Amino acid sequence: MKIDIEFKPINSSYVDEAVNMIIVAYAKERISIPYLPDSDFYKSIYDSINCLFRDGSGVVAIHDNRLVGFLAGFVVSEFFSSYSGIYCPIFGHGAIGEERMEIYQSLYEQVADLWVKNSHVTHAITMFSHDQDLVKLWCWQGFGLRCIDAIRKTSILTFKEAPIQIKKVILDDVPTLANIYTQQKNYYRKSPIFMIKDTEDMREHYNWIVKENHHEWIACKNDIPVGIIRIAPTAETFIAAHPSIMNITRAYVVENERGKGIGTMLLNTVQEWLIQNEYPLCGVDFESINPSGRSFWMKYFLPYTYSLVRKIDERFLR
Repeated sequence: MKIDIEFKPINSSYVDEAVNMIIVAYAKERISIPYLPDSDFYKSIYDSINCLFRDGSGVVAIHDNRLVGFLAGFVVSEFFSSYSGIYCPIFGHGAIGEERMEIYQSLYEQVADLWVKNSHVTHAITMFSHDQDLVKLWCWQGFGLRCIDAIRKTSILTFKEAPIQIKKVILDDVPTLANIYTQQKNYYRKSPIFMIKDTEDMREHYNWIVKENHHEWIACKNDIPVGIIRIAPTAETFIAAHPSIMNITRAYVVENERGKGIGTMLLNTVQEWLIQNEYPLCGVDFESINPSGRSFWMKYFLPYTYSLVRKIDERFLR
């Protein structure tokens, strides 16, 4: 590294400088996706980083008494493993200057040692998708893509209608959806996904559907649910919480009914609702490890974040 760096534990005295790094990184992502919200996210980012620096685990990089980089995350119990791990959100890292990649590399060397010594063997990080130098750095460090946040301008889709009926879910419909939710849970457990995805019980579903601005539709064939889709005002990033965006938080079509346009019809139903209710943007987050889901969402949405994961050999903890 060309500059002298001092590494320190995260603390609140560096929050303001860290916030500015995230704002600059977001502005660069907007160059690639100009319709991302042009908004003042300062307070939201400040509150998030302040919480992270208070409750999380990480380090800052200091040069000439100023912040040139930071890397921090929250502890997650049983994180894709029986052991705990660390999740570093989109606001949990940054670096500046010509030596930006070298600073990132050194930050991870410092903090990974701390995390593994504390038995945190799964490390996950979210970054803006068009920061290709950073994506490449983490891939070379042994991280692999797992999740994606994506966005689209709200618009009507072109498709061939399938012989189904789509209706908005009301409370009386909730009991009829238990089977399709169980099918979705079992689907995620299959190869090549191997993902444990719990589904809520009836009480949780009732609680979800009555929340303000939470909406769900079902696609039925011969009165049997074969597809579902949900939207809500918030999702995984501070960007997704912007008032111009509604986010798809769940979608599924039963396996023997795929390829018939049901998913597209459900997505178009959401687009129609968004247009009627004056939402210009639609967001979604999905697993890249889900081949059928990935191919569907990538047809209609543009990624703006990638979440990458690395699993450390658990034998280091013995």
